[in-house]
Amino acid sequence: MSGGEKLKEQGLQLFQEGAYPEAAEIFMKARQAFVKQGDMIMAGEMLNNLGVVYIKQGLHEEALKVLDEARATFQQVGDREREMQVVGNMGDLYAGLGDIEQATTCYRQAADAWQEMGDDERYGRTLMALGEMQFKHGRRQDGLATYQVGLEAIKDPTFRQRMILRLRELQAKLMGG
Repeated sequence: MSGGEKLKEQGLQLFQEGAYPEAAEIFMKARQAFVKQGDMIMAGEMLNNLGVVYIKQGLHEEALKVLDEARATFQQVGDREREMQVVGNMGDLYAGLGDIEQATTCYRQAADAWQEMGDDERYGRTLMALGEMQFKHGRRQDGLATYQVGLEAIKDPTFRQRMILRLRELQAKLMGG
């Protein structure tokens, strides 16, 4: 395992433990190691990870900066899948900032790409995130409908998610749909 890989694993462990400042520091070191190795894809991954850490910390400007850089990296190497992971994270960032228009644009772009790639799981999860955001910001019917479409696309919904789906189906029957 390379030095960059070891640092990445350490950063992920710290992230899972909620040690965000420490994880950010390790992801930056991992990025530098991957750049030295000439592995731009993994360097971009570390920027994406760093962006998620910054989102969790409420460091929105920093998150946007590194996510933009990660996206540009993936565009340069032609990795659409990783680029769309970044775009989805940007949707999360904008949703957290209350910028519904930008968040919707990001989520829709990512969901459309996942659908084109045939990745039903990520397509569904992205639509679920969009639906939750819509619901939280007062667009309840749109949010529920979007969430349901996303939920129907994923393979292994949780018990809670299956209950939501059944309630939506019951609601449709009761309302004549």
